[in-house]
Amino acid sequence: MALVVCLMQFCVINPILDAYGFTIVMFPLVFTLLLVSILTIGASGYVINDYFDTKIDEINRPDKVIVGHGVTRHQAAVYFQTLLIIGNIAGIALAIILRNITLVFIYAGVSGILWFYSSSYKRQLLIGNIMIALCTFLCVFLVGYVNVKGLILNYPDAELSAPVQKCISLSVAMIYAWTLGFGLFAFLLTLLREMVKDIEDIDGDTEMECRTMPIVWGINVSKIVITVLTALTAATIFYFANFKIIFKEDNITFVYSIILILFLLMFIGQLWMAKCKPAYSQASLTLKIIMVLGICYSVVFKILICY
Repeated sequence: MALVVCLMQFCVINPILDAYGFTIVMFPLVFTLLLVSILTIGASGYVINDYFDTKIDEINRPDKVIVGHGVTRHQAAVYFQTLLIIGNIAGIALAIILRNITLVFIYAGVSGILWFYSSSYKRQLLIGNIMIALCTFLCVFLVGYVNVKGLILNYPDAELSAPVQKCISLSVAMIYAWTLGFGLFAFLLTLLREMVKDIEDIDGDTEMECRTMPIVWGINVSKIVITVLTALTAATIFYFANFKIIFKEDNITFVYSIILILFLLMFIGQLWMAKCKPAYSQASLTLKIIMVLGICYSVVFKILICY
């Protein structure tokens, strides 16, 4: 998560702001609060997920169970509350600095999503998958949202000439376009990985009477759904690679998109050949690699916009 936030900030948003000659006042403090809030709330989500999933993990991943072994349930609850409080305090401080009450509701909403996901929704058909994918999207998009609010706060329209206002509007549009693009990519890849994990964890989920996609619809139907969603992801990548927002002649982006699509095809092959848990774990690992490669396109973006 820290890598994603830093890449979005320093390889996508900062180059856009530099291209138009803008800066954000109090940037170090704003970025620090943003990073702390995302990491601590995200970490609290992992803790509460382990807290509620102890019995399922005893079946699915007995060698990775922490709560009840290295950490007591009481300690896990304290860790969750502490991390959540720190994250929301940082979020509230960020909202006060940017004078944006919406941020408070976003942080409160994400905190609620993580709790309800771990306690019940992850055991229901598709709802839990979509919720965790939405949190991943917000992790990316929130970086752009915070920068846009900081930019607008630093450069109020009433004090700017028409040309500068136009540059502000272009900067805002660029930031939103790229963070939405990266966020959509993260959403789709996370959704795919959550679906594969449901197949991987079918034994423990069945024992605990969960209603995940492979349990309700069966493994073959789940593979069809995942294949269709993968095809949609590949089509979206190809579309954005050819939808030139800045770069008119950009063969690098086209080649990069082809590499990602080839990895997606490899994932589909692994998925349909998989018959056991280790094989599904390998397919899930491929999705992780694709996600890292996709987010690292931000480095390519910085090179292209700077040179």
